[in-house]
Amino acid sequence: RKGPGKTEPHLESALSRLALGQRNKAIRGFDGFAQRYGRIRKDRVKGLNILAWALATSEDAKCRDAELALRYAQQALKIAKPDQKASTLDTLAAAYAEAARFEDAVAQEKKAIALAKSPDAKNRYTDRLKLYEQGKPFRD
Repeated sequence: RKGPGKTEPHLESALSRLALGQRNKAIRGFDGFAQRYGRIRKDRVKGLNILAWALATSEDAKCRDAELALRYAQQALKIAKPDQKASTLDTLAAAYAEAARFEDAVAQEKKAIALAKSPDAKNRYTDRLKLYEQGKPFRD
């Protein structure tokens, strides 16, 4: 059954399709679900953020898409609650780096570092900041 409480299966399906190189099917499937059911749900931020991260940082070049990663990351940031801002800014920075917009990546990563609550998150974000300052994208 599809509905507002069923985000995770659709997200998992999208990520699986990405891994299989079926980027268009992954995006269409998740987009359709998010538009029909996820406009106001807080878990939509998580889904958008995870999908943007995968599109920006995948080791597999056929799974990466800077334009879509930027679109999803920007949407996530717009609807993120305060406790979600650091991770969405980190994803936005990764998407900018994938698009070779390293000044923007650096600016967003610095914001993520400033908002990070845990030392572990600050360390991860700082490591990525160093890559962006060197003009390199992050690969996960």
